[in-house]
Amino acid sequence: MLCRWWALVRHGGNLARLESRDATFAGSFRRPNRRFPEPLPGRKPNWVRILWWEQKTVIKSDVVLGRDVQIFQPDLVNLYGCEIGDETKIGAFVEIRRGVRVGRRCKIQAFVFIPEGVAIADGVFIGPHVCFTNDLYPAAINLDGSLKSPDDWHQISTEVGEGAAIGANATIICGIKIGKFALIGAGAVVTKDVPDYAIVAGNPARAVGDTRTRQDA
Repeated sequence: MLCRWWALVRHGGNLARLESRDATFAGSFRRPNRRFPEPLPGRKPNWVRILWWEQKTVIKSDVVLGRDVQIFQPDLVNLYGCEIGDETKIGAFVEIRRGVRVGRRCKIQAFVFIPEGVAIADGVFIGPHVCFTNDLYPAAINLDGSLKSPDDWHQISTEVGEGAAIGANATIICGIKIGKFALIGAGAVVTKDVPDYAIVAGNPARAVGDTRTRQDA
């Protein structure tokens, strides 16, 4: 079980606060299986007391993981209600939300955000800090000032075709389809469908080449 915790450690007559966000506890909250820092030279801690803890769940039980999926830092991702295909690799600080389906042999780099309504085919590369969206008119409140509820917005789907690659920091506006083996340039803002094998770049993204020739248009 992963927990967040903090403790007071007494070094002789001195008190120090010791904190961790990802300590692993085995059996008892009093005995973290993680070493505390060494005491000051010539002094030994007289006592250690865990004063606060909170269970930290990062991969929910409803996540379906395929064969040989690699999540390199499972304590630094947020996955729930999604399906991850065989041999896919997922980096740190990735969030994949409910209903998302990720195909086989995909590579999802650090800090990627994939919300509800996104479908990713096999062999897709998603670079660091890529952001997908699922709402064309996002807002926290309605025009009357009331807080928006789940019924006050319409989820828009997005599809990413087989073998497509999305460069770092790209933003994918919802409601589009990215074709197979297409390439999205770093930092692009994609607002329209991307044809198969197209290379697009810019804001808004426009066609600049073809992945079959890797030459500028």
